[in-house]
Amino acid sequence: MAEKVLRTLAEQVAPGHTALIIVDPQEDFVGNGGYGVVGLGWDVSRMQAALRRLNELIPKARQAGVMVVWIRTNYASEMLTPNVKASWWHMTGGGQASAEDRPRSTLVKEGTEGARWWSEMIEPLPDEYVITKWHFDAFEDTSLDLLLKSTGIKTVIMSGVQTNACVETAIRHAFTKGYYVVLVSDCTDTTSQQEYDATILNVRNRFALVASSSEVSQAW
Repeated sequence: MAEKVLRTLAEQVAPGHTALIIVDPQEDFVGNGGYGVVGLGWDVSRMQAALRRLNELIPKARQAGVMVVWIRTNYASEMLTPNVKASWWHMTGGGQASAEDRPRSTLVKEGTEGARWWSEMIEPLPDEYVITKWHFDAFEDTSLDLLLKSTGIKTVIMSGVQTNACVETAIRHAFTKGYYVVLVSDCTDTTSQQEYDATILNVRNRFALVASSSEVSQAW
């Protein structure tokens, strides 16, 4: 018998088969003293506002019985591929210094303040899963897919930062893996409206349902 296709938001986010995925709420990405601000000059206010709204959604997910999975980045030098190092070199302006010598090589390194959860972020409960990733993709070279499949998860609700980078990359991979994907529009953001809008448009047209946190919580 063919498996039922889940078409509506309520069907897709039913708690028994749904996980809330929280991507990279770490100091270097969103903290006022993190590398995003200090090293790259990002305006992180948009992302901070989105994570504060996410802080309101997380308890509702827990109460509904939705699995909560936390994704954290660790850019360990031994895990970085040459193409990633090259992209960092270009992002920081090129020049004579190697990618390894540039300040970005200190971004979200294990044991540093920048790798910690953002100071205003609700932290994981002891029984919630934390997955460490080494690049933009939360699925590649991690145990995320195994975790989700082994616990019967059909839908991933995507949240966190940055919308146009790590969040969108995970959305595309999740869709390819066969998961239903819901992007919580007000619980994710990036450094500009243009980049945010581009992802929302592309994701809505191709890969996921896009819904607000209130629409998701009401469906629970």
